[in-house]
Amino acid sequence: MRSTTEDDPSPSAGRRQYLTVLFSDLSGSTRLGEQMEAEDFAEMLGSLRVLCRTVVARHGGQIARIQSDGVLAIFGYDGVQEDDGRRAAEAALDLHQSVGQIRFKGSLVSGEALALHSGIHAGVCFVDRGDVERGRFEVLGDVPNLAARLSDLAGPGEM
Repeated sequence: MRSTTEDDPSPSAGRRQYLTVLFSDLSGSTRLGEQMEAEDFAEMLGSLRVLCRTVVARHGGQIARIQSDGVLAIFGYDGVQEDDGRRAAEAALDLHQSVGQIRFKGSLVSGEALALHSGIHAGVCFVDRGDVERGRFEVLGDVPNLAARLSDLAGPGEM
């Protein structure tokens, strides 16, 4: 049985769909947040979000959700394509290369460049429309969870 909310009494329009999911997260963000002024950290995160939206779209993906310093992107939502996995990997490589070019106020320890760690996985997910809490899309199931776990296992700059 599908649940509804007071804000949206209509039943869920979600569906099962094969997707390729990319999860990328900023490496060392907790430490950076502690070392930077809050305004500078917010500005840096804003630049990261703009970069994510631009790069993911360039590779034919869609942002499902950006939360703090992490992005969940999906490939194949508008129809599965043979190259969804390749495009997700190319988007991750592009993100990893481009994030080091972000310039911002404040200082990093020993002048290090920003780095991401990412995970990619594909399979059947449950996809539903999102909202302000869930993001543009809600993507549920083992696929996004495994992509996030793979990202957690990756070191800075790794996929």
